[in-house]
Amino acid sequence: MGSAGRQPQVIQFGDYTLDLQTAELRRNGNKIILQDQPFLILKTLLDAQGQLVSRDELTRKLWPNGTFVDFDQSLNKAVARLREALGDNADEPRFIETLPRKGYRWIAALQTDTVELAPAALTTPTHSPDSTTPTPGPVLVAPVPDLKPNTPSLRSSLWRWEIAALVAVFVLIVLAFWLTRSVVPKVVSSSQLSNDGLLKTELVNDESRLYFTEIVAGHTILSQVSTNGGEPAQILTPFNSFRLGGLSPDGTELLLAGSPTAFPTGDLGYEFPLWILPLPSGSPRRVGDILANDANWSRDGQQIVYSHGHELFLCNRDGSRSTRLAGVSHYPLWPKWSPNSDLIRFTEYDLETNGTALWEVSSSGKGLHRILADWDANAQVCCGNWTADGKYYVFLNGGNVWSISERGGITKSRPAKLTFGPLSLTSVVPSRDGKKLFVVGQQRRAELVRYDATSRQFVPFLSGISGGELDYSRDGQWIAYTSYPDETLWRCRPDGTEKQQITQPPLRAALPRWSPDGTRLVFMAANPGQRWRIFFASLADDSVRDVLPNQSNIGDPTWSPDGQQLAFGSLAVDASAPPSAIQILNLQDGKISKVPGSDGMFSPRWSPDGHYLLGLSGDSQKLMLYDLEKQQWSTLANQLIGYPTWAKDSKSVYFDDTSLTANPAFYRVNLSDHALRRVVSLKDIRQFSSEWPFGSWTGLASDGSPLVQRDISTQELYALDMQWP
Repeated sequence: MGSAGRQPQVIQFGDYTLDLQTAELRRNGNKIILQDQPFLILKTLLDAQGQLVSRDELTRKLWPNGTFVDFDQSLNKAVARLREALGDNADEPRFIETLPRKGYRWIAALQTDTVELAPAALTTPTHSPDSTTPTPGPVLVAPVPDLKPNTPSLRSSLWRWEIAALVAVFVLIVLAFWLTRSVVPKVVSSSQLSNDGLLKTELVNDESRLYFTEIVAGHTILSQVSTNGGEPAQILTPFNSFRLGGLSPDGTELLLAGSPTAFPTGDLGYEFPLWILPLPSGSPRRVGDILANDANWSRDGQQIVYSHGHELFLCNRDGSRSTRLAGVSHYPLWPKWSPNSDLIRFTEYDLETNGTALWEVSSSGKGLHRILADWDANAQVCCGNWTADGKYYVFLNGGNVWSISERGGITKSRPAKLTFGPLSLTSVVPSRDGKKLFVVGQQRRAELVRYDATSRQFVPFLSGISGGELDYSRDGQWIAYTSYPDETLWRCRPDGTEKQQITQPPLRAALPRWSPDGTRLVFMAANPGQRWRIFFASLADDSVRDVLPNQSNIGDPTWSPDGQQLAFGSLAVDASAPPSAIQILNLQDGKISKVPGSDGMFSPRWSPDGHYLLGLSGDSQKLMLYDLEKQQWSTLANQLIGYPTWAKDSKSVYFDDTSLTANPAFYRVNLSDHALRRVVSLKDIRQFSSEWPFGSWTGLASDGSPLVQRDISTQELYALDMQWP
């Protein structure tokens, strides 16, 4: 006979429900797409019931054949996708706790629903008493009520109740289906529209074409492609650098903020003249004397909303009657006019933290306020657009597309997540018919290459690692580097073996430097939407701590050769920020002193012999040399400077002139005579750029040969087919 068995089928935690049989994850009834690897990680953590699950165990489960190239980074990405689906945060976890370099642990309370299996006595026989041949089975049947055959009234009464119950269940199922279907928009399919791999930025569209900007050889080009996909075609403009604004309502004019000579520096403190470019071809014409960072059209095409500095303005299409609408603390970008009202929504961008926020104001300048300020996932919300009918507003957050219904007012609706990776999305615009969303999707990877003087070619270095910002330990036994795209800190042997992760997402780490004794790393780091700080990582106990908790917006630390001091700079990336300066921290007593005459300078580098400090002028146009004994500054090089690096003998300095110039190159300057020599051209290298404010990193290998990051990212246009309620 035996007792009834019980098997858990559904696990509940917080607002989430996981069906183990169908592998479906839902939040408040809404289905969340969960890929195979994140699901397997989730199931493994739940099975462990709050116990530590090691990274090795998860790696064996995810890749049992051991054929994957980089287990550590791939596991990190899979865990990050799981956290993203659960709305979890590694710093303040609700569900998944990280034990650095050890593994993960489930920390939330669980509820399990089970299904009762029918007892053995209630299963139909699998063979007849007179036969030894089993029939196909077994068949599970429901328990039969113990009713007497002469009680028809009771039987009919139970029958009526059963029919009523079935009808009620059916009605509830249908109602739940239609309610879910009516309130949750979703992506039903996707297709790739381009395949040129170039870096893409702004994106606009009409009924049949997509217009977008691309970066080629340090300058901006305007490209177009059919909304059905195909080979992008360039639209010639007289501008070497520009930012793409809006497309006019009739699809015949584009707004461009551009310059024939300037290069895209990323400095939003520098505005470009505003132009109108006729389509499909024609000469651009100035919009009065307007200077702008970004601009867009009104619904009727007769007015233009544009940003200048930290303010929004409204003017006529010829630039006349310019009126201030609103001002915010940082840069207002991506202004969009509502199709059904006088509202203008825009993104406030903090250049110092890379943080973003959504705001709205009426076209009369009234009612300025931030939207979604209380939403629990608003660290990086930006770049929104209304659907053509004005019923939905779509925007980006954390590399994914979200939407919010406008029907009940944005303050009464909750955003719905539409995409879940693996691509990071950087732009989103709805189609004119409302059936699609057009997005820019990217997978960012950097390949390190070393210049080989014998063959005069760049050859792979640390093959298989997507990273940069290298620093060698003094004994040459270890390399510290930043991994992309998650910007975590790692160390490995010079041959790429014994890789070990030091920091965890979402902390963004950059520019690690080994202490002279090889026991610590100093680096700069920031969480999303926060300012940069300086951290120590101890290799002895795996700890990471803030060096100067009371200071922020600082970085680029460098050790003195004796390990007793740190030099660092301020990060005045915003023109409105206080001027930068180079400071020195005494690690013995904690005292900080400013290097005399360093006002306006940043990016210090201590010479290996301890006699000098390097510094960059605020505009990166001068490489300055400070003699610590004489306490005097002198100009070492006078041109555009990027990532200065000392030679081991302290007799020369290497640097690049950034990837934003027309003919980028790698240089060496001697301290003795200030002689400048061009080492190698970088013109044919598509250089990888990390997120602002770092740009394209260059450095030196242990043998003194130049190191460069080659960009092997993929960045393309995609169409998402939508199902709107």
